[in-house]
Amino acid sequence: MDTLHQFLSQSLDANTLISKDHMDLVSSELASAVHQVIVNGAAILSSAPKIPIPEPDTGPDSKNETRSRG
Repeated sequence: MDTLHQFLSQSLDANTLISKDHMDLVSSELASAVHQVIVNGAAILSSAPKIPIPEPDTGPDSKNETRSRG
């Protein structure tokens, strides 16, 4: 990514257009970086401790229950 950053910075500083080959290379490098972020994030999540999620309260005293007044 450092090389890509330098390449893009030089291109912007020189105000030059990027060829299609270079643009394809930039696109490929960015896609690879995004893929690595997703893979690493999934690895971190899979190794994290599991936290139990409580079931919602649906009993007669539940605040979510609609009661009719009669």
